[in-house]
Amino acid sequence: MIGNIFLSLIFCIIYVFKTNAQSIDLSSLNSDLETGTDAGTGLTIEPLDGVSNKCEEYVSEIGKEVGENTKSNGSKFYIGIGESAILAPTGHKNYITSRQNAYEQAMLFAKSAILEEMKATVSRNIKLSLAQGKFVKDEKLQEEIQKEVSQNAVADTRDSTSAYNKAMELLNRKLDKELEKTEPTPAPKTLEEAEKKAEEVIDAALGQSFNDFIESISASNLYGIRRLYVFESAPPGKQGKICVATIHSPNTQAIANAIFAQDASLFPTGKPNPNYKNMIPNPKTQEGMFELLSTFGVDVIRDEEGNFVLVSYAQSGVSGKGPVAIKVAKEKAKTRAEGNIATFIAEAATSKKKMQETETYEQAADESEYYKGGGAFKKDITSASKNIEIAGMKKGRDWGLKHPVTKQAVVGTWVTLSSKTMTSSLRREKNMNSDRLKKGASSKGSSAGKTPAKVDYSKVKKGYSGGSRKPDDDDF
Repeated sequence: MIGNIFLSLIFCIIYVFKTNAQSIDLSSLNSDLETGTDAGTGLTIEPLDGVSNKCEEYVSEIGKEVGENTKSNGSKFYIGIGESAILAPTGHKNYITSRQNAYEQAMLFAKSAILEEMKATVSRNIKLSLAQGKFVKDEKLQEEIQKEVSQNAVADTRDSTSAYNKAMELLNRKLDKELEKTEPTPAPKTLEEAEKKAEEVIDAALGQSFNDFIESISASNLYGIRRLYVFESAPPGKQGKICVATIHSPNTQAIANAIFAQDASLFPTGKPNPNYKNMIPNPKTQEGMFELLSTFGVDVIRDEEGNFVLVSYAQSGVSGKGPVAIKVAKEKAKTRAEGNIATFIAEAATSKKKMQETETYEQAADESEYYKGGGAFKKDITSASKNIEIAGMKKGRDWGLKHPVTKQAVVGTWVTLSSKTMTSSLRREKNMNSDRLKKGASSKGSSAGKTPAKVDYSKVKKGYSGGSRKPDDDDF
């Protein structure tokens, strides 16, 4: 019985070895659609979890494409995708803040995609070195030494032992003379250093190295980029992630220009939206609170008259207890919402990424093989918005809830801006300044009707550079 088991084991080992020794042509594999397994080899391709992007799926579901799209009237708009991990695990004390940070990071990656599609300066340096043998000996010197050794050995009339000793002495002197031309190598200080030096001394019979370095830089002014859709995952006790779909169109660009110039007449108009009052989630309902929890950034909607309205959403975690902690969190959310609008109006963005892949292979004289491989990747994105005068920002309702997974306190708000609110704000400012002028106040320093000086964001040389409602083309 034991003998049969032993024979079976040997047979299995031989079979596995023979199977593994065979070379498989991966390009010719044909999988069975039902089993996903190649009939000839038994190999199976397994999908990798965590690669699919919910925002890409959403864009496909609404009949759009990531990248450039065309409306029925022929105008173009662009959809970008960004994704970022929520660094703090779900439930960590800094988790709520980390969620907001992850959204901002995802927006930066989405903007980076826009930058890189518009224009990128790319450089690449590839080097391949193939060698056989290691040229560690000076053949000319060896021939010269050997010649002199031979001559002295023949001229010596004493016995062979004396001739040999004389030849070796001459050889040593020659080698000492050559050694004087080189700097002495310090003795290794550690065992690791000694092993490294020993490896360097190995006479390699075959070697190959490969180095691929790629660098890409993109920089541009960006404005009129708004959030289209957000998806957030929150696995308990683990890192979650947030993805965002962004959109840029002639309408969003015109809105940004109008706010930047503080000229309400430059606002575009669209089709009237009778459902306008229901476009902002209601924080008094369960459905509304769930939507607000995953809603970040700037949205663009139309009111009953077809006027475009910016809605900037933001939220913050509550650090501490009591009314003061809640007040601070609300102010932080409002400030972040205002900052979102500033970024929407004008920003200078740059994206810089580097990638390097290296491989080395050596086959030593004793036919032992050494392989080393590695890679590095780095991507830096920077977005900067300078001081911008914004008229007409109107604060919305504050809301607060406990996160459904972690039960941590979250508060948020939104800020709106439209041609109506801008016109009203500028009119109030003008009236206040006019009243002061009538009372004899100096007109110097008045900002009524003044158009702010334009800032040239292209001078920024360095830097590395949710909503769930279904939109229609009129929103773009």
